[in-house]
Amino acid sequence: LQCLDLSSNRVGPKGGTALAKALEGNRSLLALNARNNAFNNEGVIAFAATVLQNKTLKGLYVGHNHAQEQATRILVDSLLCNRKLSGIDLLGTPLAPGSLHQVCELLHTSPHLEYVA
Repeated sequence: LQCLDLSSNRVGPKGGTALAKALEGNRSLLALNARNNAFNNEGVIAFAATVLQNKTLKGLYVGHNHAQEQATRILVDSLLCNRKLSGIDLLGTPLAPGSLHQVCELLHTSPHLEYVA
């Protein structure tokens, strides 16, 4: 399995955390669409940890998950450390000046990125 679309399934924070943990050691999934699942802060922060561990994921789409700015900042921090991702979806995620600055840094220092939303 290389692409998985679980968008709009109301997985919630606990489901998002479980999904993120399952992906940490996954070596085959290249793209995950997990938009609009009400992960809240808990699930989005769990995906931040996954981004640091997973070395095969190329596309991560986690927008519209009801995260607050702090969770967004943690996620973007982890994205700065991952050089494999080429597509990131943060649509509908709050970007305060601090996290917006991080996204700008991500764009500047990550030539491998092909898609950011």
